[in-house]
Amino acid sequence: MMALTAAIACGQSIVEPKDRAKFNDIFDNAKGERLNCGIKTFGPYVDFGFRFELGYMVDCDIRQFDGVSGDVRIFLRVRPENGDEVVLSDRIFFPGITKQQRESIDLPKIHANFQFSGALAAGEGVYALDLLIFDNRERVYRHSWKAKAEPHGKEAKVDFSMRPDAIAALRTIPIPARPSVTKGTHLTVLMNAAPINPWSSKLRAWDRTFLLDSLSTLLRQLSYDSVRVVAFNLEQQREIFRQDDFSQSDMHSLSHALRNLELGTVSYNTLQRKSGWAELLLGLLHSEAQAEQPSDAVVFLGPTLRLEDKVPPELLASYQQETPPLFCVAYYPRVGADFPDSIQHLTSALKGKVFRIHTPGELAKNLDKLKHEIANDGAARTTRAAK
Repeated sequence: MMALTAAIACGQSIVEPKDRAKFNDIFDNAKGERLNCGIKTFGPYVDFGFRFELGYMVDCDIRQFDGVSGDVRIFLRVRPENGDEVVLSDRIFFPGITKQQRESIDLPKIHANFQFSGALAAGEGVYALDLLIFDNRERVYRHSWKAKAEPHGKEAKVDFSMRPDAIAALRTIPIPARPSVTKGTHLTVLMNAAPINPWSSKLRAWDRTFLLDSLSTLLRQLSYDSVRVVAFNLEQQREIFRQDDFSQSDMHSLSHALRNLELGTVSYNTLQRKSGWAELLLGLLHSEAQAEQPSDAVVFLGPTLRLEDKVPPELLASYQQETPPLFCVAYYPRVGADFPDSIQHLTSALKGKVFRIHTPGELAKNLDKLKHEIANDGAARTTRAAK
């Protein structure tokens, strides 16, 4: 089956309380010809923003749109068992086919669909969800289900970012503002902009959410006065984003850089540079060592890679810089495959420390360890300087 994924989302938003009565009337009384769609729900699960995510994936038979471009309007009513209901809305545009395509395609015989997904953030609780979809011909699809968001195992120790029975559109958790009085603590985060699935050829929406949430969580839990964020991609062997004095206002620019990253497009020149990935990593660390404002710690952050090569010995031997204390926080999508990738090999070769994580609970635990490691390194450097 072919999936048409070129749909464009306007962005999820919450319906104002004053308009809820109107939308409840639509939910309860809307009638029309049925849209030929199906749904798969997922969650709730704890994400790396330390909140629960509830979501859905909708497949609609493309033939019912007759090859004409259009849109679907999506409304999701969420009723917490012990809280106030929330209605979220969204709009998805989908493309039509050209006249030339119409002449070459027997549309009724095509088995194809277009997909779109949605997700929301929630606190712990029990929720009733009603999904209602209209197309521009007023055809209707609806689906209802229930979800129970509760922590399991190590998640019980997580300091959740949303209160129980709370609902919100899925947004990256804000990072803290810089303190007005600084102590000179500087941090650099080198973000490995790669998909969660190491064999994926594209950076999907959930990959971007994971990367942004992980960064936000790290910055909320570590103590620093300023932070430099650099994002890079080893497939393309290039830096895609850099910002000194990174703050909440820079999240949009980072998100845009990740959105524009097409992992499936690699130039021929890049393919010819067999050690280009190693040169990129060493170049990033060289920049940190030579920075006008050196960082007190450098942290690699991101999912593990399918690239497991070590930096060639001749390149590593030529790297004579004194790197700031180096750490690597690497995410593994499944337990039992914790093999070090190239970034971890480099971190270990430079006497850095690697933290491997599989779950948000492990992320919280390891970030606490990382915080103490950075503080201990800082104290050791201060002692050495005093002598």
